[in-house]
Amino acid sequence: MNTNVSDICPKCGACFFNKLLYWGGTGKRGDPVDLASLVCRPYGDNTCINPMRDVEGGDTWANRASFPLINSEV
Repeated sequence: MNTNVSDICPKCGACFFNKLLYWGGTGKRGDPVDLASLVCRPYGDNTCINPMRDVEGGDTWANRASFPLINSEV
C-alpha cells in the first residue's frame, strides 16, 4: 500500500510530497514560507495549495536580487 501523498499546485506547479515542498527545478526540499513570500502571496489565488500561503516572512525577490552573481559574465 502506497502511503506517500503528492500534490501539485494548479496555480504555480509547486510539488508537495507528504506535505513537504520540493522545488520542481532541482528536486530539493524547499521552504513553503519562502514559496509563499515569493509566489503565493503576490501571484496566488484560491487554487493555491500551499498551507503556508498566509504566513508572513520568508525570502523575498529583493533579498535574492542582492546575491552576487557567481559568474559576472552571465
